[in-house]
Amino acid sequence: MMFTGTLITANAGCGKTYSLANRVIGWMIEHRRLTQNAGAADILAATFTRKAAGEIQDRILEHLALGAMNPKALKAFNDENAFKVDPPAAAEDLQGVLQDVVKCLDRLQINTLDGIFHRLAKGFPEEVGFPEGWIIADHPVLASIQRQAIDDWLESCGADEIETLAIEAEGEILKGSPHGTIIKTIWGGPKGGGLLPLWRRSQVGNDNHDPWEWIDGLTDDVLCSDARRATATKLASAANTLETLEIPLTKAGTEVKAWVKANDRMIQAIRAGFWSDVLTEGIVVAAASGGKFAGHFVPADFETTLRPVISHARADLVRRIRLKIKIWRELLGELDHAYQSRQREVGMYDFSDITDRLARAEILNDLGAEQLAWRLDSAIRDMALDEFQDTSMEQAHIIEPVIEEMLAGQGAHDTPRNLLVVADPKQSIYAWRGGTPAVLDWLERLGQGQIKTADLHRSFRSAKRIMDFVNSVFENMDTNATLNIAAENHQAVPEAIMKQAGLEPGDPDGPVAEVRNRWVFTHHESAKTELRGGVQAWLTSKDKDEVFDHAVSIIKRRHDAGVGVGVLCPTNDQVSELCHRLRCAGVPVSEEGAGGASEIPAVSVLLDVLRLGDHPGHRQAAFNVSHSPFAEAVGLDAIETLPWGDRDATLEHVSNTIRAAIADVGLGEYLAELVRGVEEQCDSREQVGLRLVTELAASWTTADTRRLGDFIAIIEDTGFGEPTPSPVRVMTQHAAKGLEFDEVVLPWLDRPLVKGRAIPCLPWSKDPLDPIKAIAPSFPEKQRVHAPILEAFHNQGYAAEMEDTLSLLYVSITRPRTGLHLMFQPPKKDERKSVTAALFLRSAIPAIDHKIDTVDPGSETPFWEFTDSDWPTAADSTAAADSPPPTPVRIAPIGNRAKVVTPSSHEGTGTFQERFRLLPGRARRDGVILHELYRAIAWLDDGPPSEADVERAFNEAAIQLGRPVGSDLRASLTERFHKSLTGEVGSALRRGAHEAWNAVTLEALPEHPILVQLDSGMLRGRIDRLVLGRDDSGAVTHAAILDFKTGKVETQADRQAATEWYQPQLDRYAEGIAAVYNLPPEAIETGLLFVQ
Repeated sequence: MMFTGTLITANAGCGKTYSLANRVIGWMIEHRRLTQNAGAADILAATFTRKAAGEIQDRILEHLALGAMNPKALKAFNDENAFKVDPPAAAEDLQGVLQDVVKCLDRLQINTLDGIFHRLAKGFPEEVGFPEGWIIADHPVLASIQRQAIDDWLESCGADEIETLAIEAEGEILKGSPHGTIIKTIWGGPKGGGLLPLWRRSQVGNDNHDPWEWIDGLTDDVLCSDARRATATKLASAANTLETLEIPLTKAGTEVKAWVKANDRMIQAIRAGFWSDVLTEGIVVAAASGGKFAGHFVPADFETTLRPVISHARADLVRRIRLKIKIWRELLGELDHAYQSRQREVGMYDFSDITDRLARAEILNDLGAEQLAWRLDSAIRDMALDEFQDTSMEQAHIIEPVIEEMLAGQGAHDTPRNLLVVADPKQSIYAWRGGTPAVLDWLERLGQGQIKTADLHRSFRSAKRIMDFVNSVFENMDTNATLNIAAENHQAVPEAIMKQAGLEPGDPDGPVAEVRNRWVFTHHESAKTELRGGVQAWLTSKDKDEVFDHAVSIIKRRHDAGVGVGVLCPTNDQVSELCHRLRCAGVPVSEEGAGGASEIPAVSVLLDVLRLGDHPGHRQAAFNVSHSPFAEAVGLDAIETLPWGDRDATLEHVSNTIRAAIADVGLGEYLAELVRGVEEQCDSREQVGLRLVTELAASWTTADTRRLGDFIAIIEDTGFGEPTPSPVRVMTQHAAKGLEFDEVVLPWLDRPLVKGRAIPCLPWSKDPLDPIKAIAPSFPEKQRVHAPILEAFHNQGYAAEMEDTLSLLYVSITRPRTGLHLMFQPPKKDERKSVTAALFLRSAIPAIDHKIDTVDPGSETPFWEFTDSDWPTAADSTAAADSPPPTPVRIAPIGNRAKVVTPSSHEGTGTFQERFRLLPGRARRDGVILHELYRAIAWLDDGPPSEADVERAFNEAAIQLGRPVGSDLRASLTERFHKSLTGEVGSALRRGAHEAWNAVTLEALPEHPILVQLDSGMLRGRIDRLVLGRDDSGAVTHAAILDFKTGKVETQADRQAATEWYQPQLDRYAEGIAAVYNLPPEAIETGLLFVQ
């Protein structure tokens, strides 16, 4: 059997998805020529997001339809040998493949890796240890299970054990609110960092080795040289001697103040037995490293006196290293057991649980291809893996047997088998969840020469100026001065120490050298040589508010020029704040960050009220509430003014009062009352956020839990963004991957390239995809001077984060088609000691560094430009010329690929959005149900819906909502529905409403779907009610588009505002209907039907 394997490494914008779709089509053509069937259901195509998986399927269908129906398109495909078939593809080939694909659309295996692993786990529930009927749960539900697991664990702990955890582990495990701290530490946050994932990952591939016991096998001298305890007498003598030693002098002959203060602190720490403070004192660090403190080397008499002190403190450090890893090892084992028990009890898991179980079970190692196909009800003949650089060790471990089986030519296949892997290692930005570009080297080693390699280096996205700038930034990384600074600050652990600890030495030049070796950059070219573009550098202020204002100014100018702008921010709170300021400046914006409402200050304090109600010991929440406008409502004075002995009783009383009030009136009404008391003090953004919380609270049920913390978790998990089709799109840099924009603005470049992730334990492995060999506790840098082997663990984390951040910068500057705007802050006094993206760019482009001092911050003109002479223009249109007339599309767009938009995204902008938009919760629920009831009406002239129709409407609504409609709600909405039929809504549902058309026949189409290609993109949506008027030949002569609005409007002004708000949406629908039925604009009516 013949096998073909290909690894394509592609630069940004070079057509990775285009190439993958065409290769898959080529496989199907070859298979159909051999077997008379494309065998589409036996091809597995995997990527990392549902959006990307959908795009792969769309591209496959689109290219098949183009090649089958458009001779010019087919010739273009064959001229570039896109399908890699011999002889070249004929229209009949593509028509046949398209027919085969359409017949098995429901069996296509185009999915995310998570989705594929979910299928595997469903097919092997016993082997992976899942209970019958298990499901994937959302984050708030899992957070509730995590809290329950913590409670189970705490109840099983004795008082002595908790004291050890809290005191001996230096308070890292239990501090503040136990649930909040432990959940973040154990399970991690949005950017990973949890210890439980590390605990589980450490068990993959380590059947006969426990990396958590690595430290147990080391002697004290290997962990920390010269670690010996001294007698109390000797330590007291050293402290006394330090009081008598001469302090280094300044040039003026006076004692150096820093030395005096440091020596006093050191003496106090020795006498108090605070050995960690001793080790981190500047004089001790200088003595241990041979460096200077406050400009002076440590005098010999100080070194002699400190020697027994340092040895004793190091012995205590060894004790703490061993104790901390022991505590974490025991705690994680117990918590993992408690969590798994709770999960199994309720049958709820997340995708990371699936990956972990599959990787540890190694079920694919023991199965043949035939048995795997039988379990999954589908075979895997060919496989295409997209964005492979984001694959983690566990994911690679799971799919390894499938790749090995293909390489070995095994399986019940009598036709050639194909493997395609597409990746860009420079876009690997998910190291925090285990993704690593090292997986590409692993794949080549696994292939043993059977996998060919190919490159894509021409960008079909960006102008030549953009690509030239990218080349200038990354082609000279070996000499980049900022990376040189980082290399000086992060040295390699000496080879002898590594070998003594049983660890393979890394690059002798340190972690930065490893980054430079692994982060491989190849020259970029642009296929858009005719496209004008450029890069501009702007100098902003160090003041946060002024940075926001300057960014708004730049974005507004480009928006007013008719240019689409993508604004990429490091954090979600920056996304939210910038969007708010852009709206205040009159710029319509699409907010696409994942930031939650809890990031709004007023909402955060409102949640603190609930945190205090959930836990009277939550001092931070109590402090915040006591200094907020909510303080009077809950009866809490400023917490620092309360008598110390009365604080606990006062907070317990307030907590009980909050819970009692919620029990009396319900969570929704309680929060609504609080919000009414402070609403006038909030800005519009805060008001909308508070209303969102109260709306969700009104629909929240305590059927499954009585913990207020569970509701808080829901709010923290609720996105506050408002995506729209606005030409200005604001999002995080991570969210921009896979997207492109006319121009890109990067407002926050002055952030560290490596921030360091706070995690109590760190792993070490020779290669990112090797099983973890050792795990060590994390200690501050000044303490690691005394235990240098710990630096090896931090160095690996440092290198991984730097690779990630460089890749994120690469992703950010390769998103624009024509323009890139870089915002720098003024140079700082000691900036060369830090490593930021701004400094990295300034080192790469010396002209930026030379000119940054030549302009005042906030200037309305860039201080540096790298642009074509005729850029920027008013607008750089990327629309295809000579677009075909709009035609209905059923499978995929015919012609040039276009953006898909929904009419609802064309709603207007302005403050009315904050007053009228339907928020998640009760309003959305009522709207779904009422829409289904109106859908049951063709013409009211024929009578109201029957009981059977009403029953069917409620059943359909229940399916959409995911829960039955309660009897009280059912009665209320039924009454509301019938009442609306007696007014203007009822009149609009009668034939007489369209009498003026003089149509021969009238046709009512409730909930009518529409999908049509327009000049501005693909229109996809659903019209609440479409009425068509036809003449005696059956041709459509008139149309009415009616949109039901279930939100409440109380005044004529509200009605007018709503009409203006939704008119762009209705106009968009009208444009689509005009295209489908070839109607002039004056033959189409639009209108809103207000139900309440």
